[in-house]
Amino acid sequence: MKLAIKPLISNLHILAARRFFQVTGFLSLLCVGSMTLLPIWQLFPGLQNKLAIPLHYNIHFGVDLFGAWWQIFTIPAVGTLILFINFVGALYLWRREKVLSYFFATGTVLIELIFLVGMVFIVLLNLAYGV
Repeated sequence: MKLAIKPLISNLHILAARRFFQVTGFLSLLCVGSMTLLPIWQLFPGLQNKLAIPLHYNIHFGVDLFGAWWQIFTIPAVGTLILFINFVGALYLWRREKVLSYFFATGTVLIELIFLVGMVFIVLLNLAYGV
């Protein structure tokens, strides 16, 4: 399957002019930015000196996953990847199925919000454990 660039660029101009896609794009970027800046703002520089930090909490066992400090940025990286994939998917589907483009944009915002809540809980977990 060949992915043509010219139709995607023309679809980009069309989607960028629509208010719905402007709002969902802004909210998605705001969530990704917040996910990235929240651990930097709350946990650095003390985070870099730790060998392992808590990355996951389970109600049955407590903290069940530890990792290096840089692994806390896995969630923003995955969020950025999903944002890019869904954005390209919405551009690609615009001419054929406009409703799917709206679903892609809405789904991206919802996924990014879930990731943001997860990042907030990870930061709170690290603050509770004295990082």
